[in-house]
Amino acid sequence: MRVYLARHSNAVPEDRFLPDDYRYLSAEGRHKARGVAGVLHGEGIAVDAILSSPLTRAIQTAEILASGIGFDGAIEADVGLCPGASPHVLTETIAGRTGAILVVGHMPSICHLGGLLIGKPGFPPFKPGHVFAFDGTTPLFKVDPDRLEVEALLVA
Repeated sequence: MRVYLARHSNAVPEDRFLPDDYRYLSAEGRHKARGVAGVLHGEGIAVDAILSSPLTRAIQTAEILASGIGFDGAIEADVGLCPGASPHVLTETIAGRTGAILVVGHMPSICHLGGLLIGKPGFPPFKPGHVFAFDGTTPLFKVDPDRLEVEALLVA
């Protein structure tokens, strides 16, 4: 099974009028998400399912990525991807899937999920908009939202 883990793209800051759960993508975040989607499309990436945190910034990132790679299915919101949720539950959800899946979440839980996929206690941090690709438990590559390049990923 192919798994693509993504951290939501850049969001507007939290303030007293906009609690964290309602933060949405900034103009920069939307721009970077479209760039990452273009790179994934250029690599021929296709997915059978997209799971996302239900928080606004994650859903918006998932929608932009879905559009960019030509995914026209429903994006499935999963509270197991909310900030602070245990990634252990989500590994079971992912393990029950076949084909390719894109998962959009938040730090640090998306990073912990990457570690669980490769059987390690941790995983390199995700910047906003980062996408890491795995073939089963083998990390393959990442797409950096700033450089918009595919980079081979070697995790020791």
